[in-house]
Order: sequence, then C-alpha cells, then structure tokens
Amino acid sequence: MSLATKVAYNTVVQIAGRLLGLAITLVTVNFIANHLLVEGSALRGYGQYTIIFTYVSIIGSAADFGLFTLLVREISGKTHREAGELAGNALAFRLLLFAVTLILFLILYQFLPYLAIVKQGIIIGVFIAFSMLCSQIIATVFQANLLADRIVISETIGKLFTAIGTIVVLKMGYGLMSVVIVNLLGQILIFGVSFLLVRRLVTIKLRLDFSLWRRLLPQFGTIAIINLLALVHFKTDMLLLTFFKSESDVGIYGVAYKLLEVVLVIPSIFATNLLPVLSAVMLEGRREDASQILKRSSSILFVIAAFLVVALVAFAPLAIVFITQPDFLLSVAPLRILMLSIVFVFITTLLSQAIIASRDQGVLVRGYLLAVVVNVLLNLYAIPRYSYIGAATVTVITEVVLLAYTLRASRRHFQDFIHWPVLGRVVLAALATWIILYFLPLGLIEPQTFADAGKLMQAGWLLGAFTAVAGVFFLALLVTFKGSFQRVFQIFSVK
Repeated sequence: MSLATKVAYNTVVQIAGRLLGLAITLVTVNFIANHLLVEGSALRGYGQYTIIFTYVSIIGSAADFGLFTLLVREISGKTHREAGELAGNALAFRLLLFAVTLILFLILYQFLPYLAIVKQGIIIGVFIAFSMLCSQIIATVFQANLLADRIVISETIGKLFTAIGTIVVLKMGYGLMSVVIVNLLGQILIFGVSFLLVRRLVTIKLRLDFSLWRRLLPQFGTIAIINLLALVHFKTDMLLLTFFKSESDVGIYGVAYKLLEVVLVIPSIFATNLLPVLSAVMLEGRREDASQILKRSSSILFVIAAFLVVALVAFAPLAIVFITQPDFLLSVAPLRILMLSIVFVFITTLLSQAIIASRDQGVLVRGYLLAVVVNVLLNLYAIPRYSYIGAATVTVITEVVLLAYTLRASRRHFQDFIHWPVLGRVVLAALATWIILYFLPLGLIEPQTFADAGKLMQAGWLLGAFTAVAGVFFLALLVTFKGSFQRVFQIFSVK
C-alpha cells in the first residue's frame, strides 16, 4: 500500500469511526437532554453537565501541552523500541502531571462558584481528563504508524459502554454524579483496550529519561505554549459564560458548541494524518511537493466546509431537536452563528499542522496570542451583555483573525499553497445552493412537527434532506466549473 493510500485509508477509517462515535454520542446527549433534570428543567440539567465537561476539556487540553502532536512527529520513522521508549516517558510525565493537577483542584474546590454537586463532578473530571490523555499517548503510536483502525476500535468500545451506562443509570433514576462516573469508567476502558492492542506493536514501560526531555524541551515548550493559547482561545467563551450567566444559558450554548466540536473533528483527523507525511517531505527539503500537498488538501477541506455551513445553517432547528428536544430550540441562533466559523477553522487547522511539520511552530505563538487577546477582550464585553449570542459572534471574529495570521505565516515555508480560483468557485456554488434552498426549502418542516415524528423518522428525514442538499451543491459546483465533471473531480487532485 502506497503512502498516499495509507493516509487516505487512515483518514477514511478515522472519519468513519468518528461518524460511528458521533452517532453514539448523539444518542447519549439526547438521553441526557431529556432525562437529566434539575428541578424539572432539562436546560439546567444539561447546563450542569456542560459545566463539568467544560472543565474536563480545559484540563485535558491544558495538560496535553501539545504532547500528542510532538509525539506523532517524533515517533514517525522511529523503530518500535524507540517508539515504546518515547511513549513510556510521555505516560510517566502524564501521571506526574495528574497528581499535581488533582492537588490544585482540591485546593481550588471551595473557591469554584458552583453548586457542590457540580464541584464534585469537576474533581472526578480530573480523573476523566487524564484517562483520556493517557489513552492519547498510546494513540500516538498508532497514528505515527498509520494504524487508525486500532484507535477507532478502542474508542468505539469505550463510547458504547458510556452510552449504555448513561442510559441505564438515568433510567434507574440516578442523577448527574452517576453520569460523570460512567464517563470515567468509559475512559478507563478505552485506555485498557488501547494498551492491549499496542502491546502487539511496541512495549511501553513507565520511565523518565531526563536527557530525552532536555533534548525535546525547546520544541516541546513551543508546542505547549501554542496548545495552551489555543485552549484559551477555544474555551474562554464557555468558561466566562459559566461565571456570568445561568446554568440554562450554559446548557443552550453547550448544545450548539457540541455540534461545532463534532464538525471540527474532520479537519483535525485530516491534518493529523497528514502530519507524518508533511514532516517527512519537509525533512527532505521538498518544499514544492509540500506546497502541492497543501494545495490539494485545502481545496478538499474547503469544499467539505462550504457544504457543511450551508446544510447546518439551513437545518439547524431540526438538528437541535434531533439531538435534544424542542426545549433547546434557543440553541439554534448560536449554532447558526458558530457554523460560519468552520470554513476558517478548517483551513487554519491544516496550515497550523503544516507549520509544525516544518518545525517552525514558534511563529504560531504570536498568532494564537493575538487570537487570545481578541477573544478574551471581546468576550468580556459581549457575554455579560449578549450571553451566548455574543459568545458565538466573538468565536467567528476570532477565527477570521487567526486564519489571516496563519495564511501570512505559512508563506515563510510554502508557496502557492491555496488554489484561490477553486475556492472562489466553491463559494459561488455555496451561495447558489443557499439561494435555491431559500426558494425551494428541501426537507425543511416545522420543528414541533419534526419533534413529533420520533427519532427513527427524524434520522431518515435529516439523512434525506442532507442528501438532497448535497445533490444541489454538487450541481452548483458543476455549473461554476463550467459544466465539466472532470473539473469538479479535479478539486481533489489540483496540480
């Protein structure tokens, strides 16, 4: 199997795995949104759940320090023994960091501005976050060796356990803490399955090789700073919302942001699978080849992003009802705003990984620092006044700023890495699709009518609607590419 085929295979496998995981996650979220009630309010129940898992996400991202990206890059091309040593060192580092983080949150416990049950959930969330991080260490070995199917296997088993466990405990009448504990057990299961699978490939033993860390520290430090800045950039809105607004507002925005996070898995998987390839090409000094890879990749991601923006903005009310219930229709407005950001995030994610592959990740620090400053200042103004609408709007503005910087930074290493004529035609096709949907609302019905249809009927309706929109979008692409099927398909193989 050629390298290009392996990358394509791993990307498809991971996207398929993510789609399966998405289906499982949507079932779980739907059940929580309907059965986790606080004083009879689903919005408050989901709001408390969102607060806890916002901290899980923050802890997981902050404690990652960019180690996943660094390990994928460093393990690529290494022998199995060297890969095992790197993974063992990283695992030991994670366990030390876990102890420090747990102590820190135990100290901060009394100062957190939440109900006692939420604060207890956050403490358990520390264990959840580090279980995820330890699983990621093993995933780096699979990722570097282009064995994504093993990542998918372990994650699917863990998510199935979490979904079934969540449904069982809520059916039995248990509340928030039981849901959090089920999530912890699911993450531990993912780690256990991953560890069993990786033993056939490498031997991982806990060790702390300080000479290794001294060698990697300069690059590790830069990636860690980028990772922390990216964390602040992505999580400031949700965290400030928990401080300034009610649990219900947090729940409304949490549902919209959950859908955004699901969509952003696509560029993350794509770029992560591309990282080992770009790293090898850049090490060989083949910058022109790297530019061509980016040119093709950016065109692919832009087409996917443009279609998703049109479809998800159009069907936002139905998507919200499908994954939750009509009580959450207030999430439609922030969801539609957030969806506008995905085009920018898709391209930024790809270019950031390319810059890291070129070992010039230091240039990204200034960009993320700029994004953080813009994000924090605007959110401090917008959230107290406009709640989740302000938070969603600031997210879009910040992503535009970050993309502009990343495009400029990419020119240090790559030339002609964006095929602008293709992007222009895709924009025209997306606008044409939107206009057609406006006058011919394919698959659009009243949310309450949709809610009364039942989940199986809803799923079929959405699938049919998305398929219809995809057909319209393809026909619009065909028109913008002057009626040539060959030119449309060449989007994915731009020379």
